[in-house]
Amino acid sequence: MLPTINGKSFTEINEDELKLLLDNQDYRENEYIDYKENFAFLEFDKNDNKRNEKIVEFKNDVCSFANSEGGYLIFGISEKNGIATNIVGINIPNNNTDSFEQERRNNLLSIFPKTPFIIFHFIKLENGKYVVVLFIQSDNFAPYLFLENQCRYYAYTRNGNRKFSMTYNELKNRFNQSIILEKEIYNFRLDRIKFCEDKTNINWDNGKKFLLIHLIPETFIDSSYNINPFALSIIKHIKFSDIFNHFNCGHTSLPSVDGLRFIASPESDYRNYEGLITYNGIVECLCPLNQGDLLRHASSGKDYFEWCPLWNQLGGLLESYTSVFKNIFSNRKIFVCLSLINCQNVFVNDNNYDVRLDRNLIITNPVVYNDIISDDEYEFMKKKLYVEFLLALGIHREPSLKESIKLLYSNQTIN
Repeated sequence: MLPTINGKSFTEINEDELKLLLDNQDYRENEYIDYKENFAFLEFDKNDNKRNEKIVEFKNDVCSFANSEGGYLIFGISEKNGIATNIVGINIPNNNTDSFEQERRNNLLSIFPKTPFIIFHFIKLENGKYVVVLFIQSDNFAPYLFLENQCRYYAYTRNGNRKFSMTYNELKNRFNQSIILEKEIYNFRLDRIKFCEDKTNINWDNGKKFLLIHLIPETFIDSSYNINPFALSIIKHIKFSDIFNHFNCGHTSLPSVDGLRFIASPESDYRNYEGLITYNGIVECLCPLNQGDLLRHASSGKDYFEWCPLWNQLGGLLESYTSVFKNIFSNRKIFVCLSLINCQNVFVNDNNYDVRLDRNLIITNPVVYNDIISDDEYEFMKKKLYVEFLLALGIHREPSLKESIKLLYSNQTIN
């Protein structure tokens, strides 16, 4: 269990409470605590090889906590035999903690599959220096590795007050947990598809054709993780409705056993569209295609799925979702999923060519949104989702698709 001081997390304590760590056997280094006098690599010139070695050590320290049960790296405290001895603090140029944090996060690049979830806590001391506490969270879904190149990587876990190379079985178990997560996401999507097909309050004129959008946080199978979207909307004044406005179903919200539902106005062309935010943070948008502008019946008798206006609406949803949830999920992984149901023999336009959909159930591969607070990651995720979606529809002549593929995969090594 993670240690606390006076009932507080280490990311909430002040200088007086830091002093309780000194010469205290109860807070000696262990699987949850590691004291560092400084960020060692900052003591070396940028061109010094020793600096790179110390940055690698920093990455491995972070990974070891993420691959264990999580814990605290505490910088600015000296130790002897694992027991904290002195609060020395570290200098932060111009007291700019935001810049200092961003630089340290940049030092953690090349960790895969993503930088672990980290909270930085800066404690300003009377001497003007800082103690910097890093809380590293374990998400139990994947091993975190520092990948130097495709042939050389480092995988560490923590045992007691030291880090150790992960064994084969430990790595295998971690990868198996990732596979379990993927299966759980797939099964959840199938259950929701069945649930939506069975809805009796929708006029399914022209068949039960619909699109289902899911944004699923990595915490969704963690039974201890819970958010109450209705309570957050009242207490924190979070406008969850903004997420669904691009699909015209953010007008009215209703608490339900699943979480918070959003429905369209009965007078709207999108009257049967629905949004949902569950207690474990999943966002769902149900879009029946027989309403709105997503399905067009041509004079030739063919039905056309209008993917282009859909993509514009989806972009708005993703942008609003990022704005609303970035302070809730920070840099947790989000799985972005699109499913198209009962559209066999419907056509899509592929740069003036007709492509006929050949199956009733099109479930795209989840696209991982690795860091919801990173603008670069948002753009990367959106491009990858665009590629996955169009390829799932059989579209391949679209010029913008080819450009996106070049941007995403031009540097990919093929063995």
